[in-house]
Amino acid sequence: MTSQHVHDLVLNKTHEYVKDFDFTGLQAAIFDDVCETIAQSNTAENLTGDGVILAAITAFQTAHQVMKRAINSLLKEENTVSINYGQHSFKFNRDSVF
Repeated sequence: MTSQHVHDLVLNKTHEYVKDFDFTGLQAAIFDDVCETIAQSNTAENLTGDGVILAAITAFQTAHQVMKRAINSLLKEENTVSINYGQHSFKFNRDSVF
């Protein structure tokens, strides 16, 4: 299973509920990382499509919440926070919504 296959499984299922949904910005970088990790895991081949979707959504929600908390914690001390995640750079300030 490739990370693109994981990506497609999740987004195809998501589009059943929200037609034009897509991850953007930091969310997209986290989602790409989650898809890659699941694709490289030894357990992905033993999961059904629904199992892969559940694993990806759970991993994404966990990673995204951790990142949001870390950014918010840093913004309590600084006016802006710059993060390099994957091959992307992101800059947040206290008014950022993510």
